[in-house]
Amino acid sequence: MTDAEAAVVACDPARRAEGLEAAARAIDFLRTTEARNEPDARQRIGPGFAPRFPRGRNYDSLETWLAASRKAYKFMGKKFSRIDVAFTGPATAVVYCYGTLHGEYLDGRVVDGVRFIDRFEVRNGLICEQDVWNDLV
Repeated sequence: MTDAEAAVVACDPARRAEGLEAAARAIDFLRTTEARNEPDARQRIGPGFAPRFPRGRNYDSLETWLAASRKAYKFMGKKFSRIDVAFTGPATAVVYCYGTLHGEYLDGRVVDGVRFIDRFEVRNGLICEQDVWNDLV
């Protein structure tokens, strides 16, 4: 069973296969960015991708986001507890990923069990929007 199959809770039953595909794309993108693999992550995003984070930390590109992450922490990973998928058009899915963060800042502080929600808009198979909410201070 894939991460998407295990975690998708809410999805239109008539479009479940499409919802699983959108969820898998969101999970794959997150895993790729966790590894800070810019070339692979870039292949998964649409034009104009500009992720939005808590406290007004909005980035104008994948590159600026990953550059900022390198200056903040050694690694950060996500454990999924739930994924919901909704559809806003024939080729557009909105994917909500819920779970907890784990990782380590550059100064050695450990992160574990911090709640997060990531919202993705997946259009024609590409991540076009990302909004992030979490309890990190």
